[in-house]
Amino acid sequence: MPRFHNMNGKRVPFTAEEETQRDTEEAQAIIDSLDRFRNDLYGSADKEFIKRGLIIGGWSVRGGNAKDRFTAVSMKTVSRRGVLKVPLENHHDDLDTLKDIIEAAVDMTALEAIDVTDDRHWSN
Repeated sequence: MPRFHNMNGKRVPFTAEEETQRDTEEAQAIIDSLDRFRNDLYGSADKEFIKRGLIIGGWSVRGGNAKDRFTAVSMKTVSRRGVLKVPLENHHDDLDTLKDIIEAAVDMTALEAIDVTDDRHWSN
């Protein structure tokens, strides 16, 4: 569908370059929106992690962004001051799967369908 400028009360069609630029901006806005929603999901998973009282080998992951913290807690081994710790015994595979689900979602509908509080993502 063609787009128009309103110049002095007259409709002037976008040039081909303007259409291309606008299409690029709209596509980038969708990507940015999905990235923000992904980060929100990681933040929600981080809050769920804290709510459930989970810690990694005696210490919790703080600082950085929510995705970095979530990545750290989903790792099989974590190094702290050169000492390897095994984080979240019995939780790694479920959290890794949740991370894969979040990353694989290609549209807002798929992202909105992810429930990070679902017990299937959190081993008992």
